[in-house]
Amino acid sequence: MDLLNDNAYRVLIRQLEPRERETLRRHLKRLSADDRRGRFSATAGDAFIDRYVDRIQWKPACYHTIGAFIDGELRAVAECCLDSNAPRSAQSWH
Repeated sequence: MDLLNDNAYRVLIRQLEPRERETLRRHLKRLSADDRRGRFSATAGDAFIDRYVDRIQWKPACYHTIGAFIDGELRAVAECCLDSNAPRSAQSWH
């Protein structure tokens, strides 16, 4: 989805791909300490973020990352991970 908002910023919302792992890493490292705490519910230094991003399993059937790009820069991310071990009726997103 490609939008032009009221401030004339071009906003592109799309799924991230495995080849964009470093883009995601840079985005997460730009977060302030308070934003990192809100995002991860814990203190998260750069080493934590490196481990987090390195462990992502980019399997299309169970992991989806949606990014919002403003003027070409990743500014927001939503991650959904379907628990493939849960029964179909009990699957959850987190």
